Amino acid sequence: MERKRPSPSPEPGRHPAPGEAGHDSLQGIKVVKEWPIDGLGTFYEQLEKEASSEEAIERLRRHATDMRLPLPAGRGTSEGFAWLLDILKRRRLIRDWGEYPAAVEWLSLHVPPGGAASFAIENRSQQKSGVTLKLLGAGIGSGRGIMLSVNQNFLERKHCARLIQHVTVRVRTFDIGRGPESPEIEPSVTAVRHLEVRTWDTCPVCGRSPDDLDPFTYVQAGPGLDLRQDDVGQKRSEIVQLSVNHRGEIELQVPIPGLGGSGNIGLFAERDIELTCSADYTFPPKVFFTPYRVAGVQVDLPFWAVR
Repeated sequence: MERKRPSPSPEPGRHPAPGEAGHDSLQGIKVVKEWPIDGLGTFYEQLEKEASSEEAIERLRRHATDMRLPLPAGRGTSEGFAWLLDILKRRRLIRDWGEYPAAVEWLSLHVPPGGAASFAIENRSQQKSGVTLKLLGAGIGSGRGIMLSVNQNFLERKHCARLIQHVTVRVRTFDIGRGPESPEIEPSVTAVRHLEVRTWDTCPVCGRSPDDLDPFTYVQAGPGLDLRQDDVGQKRSEIVQLSVNHRGEIELQVPIPGLGGSGNIGLFAERDIELTCSADYTFPPKVFFTPYRVAGVQVDLPFWAVR
């Protein structure tokens, strides 16, 4: 049976037919929309100074709900916003440290160890973009939203790779009552930069034995392929419908001279991914391959354990 590949994009210069989304005519991975997201710190700075505490609490709560902002320590109650308002009222800027480059991984392409793979990825729907990323400074920092249209063929590769979005992060420190010696660090994502495809020299998950994988962290993603008694190897083609909605905090190394040296910066990342991925795998002989993924919500394409 012939395997259905993702449908090609319109030829260069052809206008989309009625009902086609215009951005789907874009080849590669393209930004179709970008917008600022005010964190609670920035939103508070814009509140009218004469607003009562009750009004300020309600407006902070409404803004956090409307923008789906992460809340410090999970405080989503009125008492939590009252606590936050008290912090915002008494905080004082110590220093603006300027802007620094940072990078956030949003998808991995995994290759069977010792083999090869090629991938073709595109939006699942012509009516919607394939990827929406929201990146904010952890805590009450501000950020940016970015919508991507995806129609990309990745050439055959022998090593796993990552798709990485580069951004610019502004870092400020505040005194919130503990004194300038114990500052509160507020990062904010101020700009979206370029996309990078970065190859792993050694993938941190592929090539591990199934016996070494924590069953509470990883689960099998499909049937294994036993080639231990085979002298030739095998090729396999499959289509994965990737649907991801994942929110979480990540820690990045942003070297900031004078700020403790290490510069560990927390960012909040939300990934909303609706992609179709066609993969052509080449498996070498004499190995038992088993696909795995992270337990719980699907956040990536399968990786390959071996024995």
